[in-house]
Amino acid sequence: MSLFNLIKNVVKKVQEKNAADPNIKTADESVFKNMIEKLPTKEAEVEVGTESQNEWLEKIAKGVKEVQTQNEADPHVETADASVFADMMREIDDLKSKVATYETNAANPPSAVTPPPAPNPNAGLPMKAVTNSNGGSLQLYKEADMGSPKYDLFIPDMSLITVLQYSDKGIRLDGQDSKFVLIDYNGTRGWTFDTYLNFN
Repeated sequence: MSLFNLIKNVVKKVQEKNAADPNIKTADESVFKNMIEKLPTKEAEVEVGTESQNEWLEKIAKGVKEVQTQNEADPHVETADASVFADMMREIDDLKSKVATYETNAANPPSAVTPPPAPNPNAGLPMKAVTNSNGGSLQLYKEADMGSPKYDLFIPDMSLITVLQYSDKGIRLDGQDSKFVLIDYNGTRGWTFDTYLNFN
């Protein structure tokens, strides 16, 4: 939930508490409406921007005091009991301490562990491999793409090649995940799948 909606809920909570208390006169609805009107009109102003949530709560506290002053000065609206404004300020102070705790924890997570770097598939390249096309021959793609044109060259099975680079692109081939690899065969460079290679 955003801070914007949280504050609206706090106003509603204070209003309901005031209405349920038989010992305190129920404040005019306009008092609570004015509190909500002190909130920014755009939710984005709360979640995005240069000021922290705590600074935003300070502005809300100032707004509550302004509403109290306006209510006391307005001859057409009965002055609300001071406890209504005191409850609102208590709720804001409570939110401030929660936000401060959250911001501290977010800045210093208790078990902040730097994840290990993702393995680099191109580490250790170039390297030698042998083609494994099950007795057939292997054609090379000009790009790391199944729709790419192929070279006219046919590489015989069990040929020695050099693997130069792995691509991020891959497909499911004969029931296994396979990646495109750039290889060099007697000076011709092209792409094939790593499932057609044996690394020894």
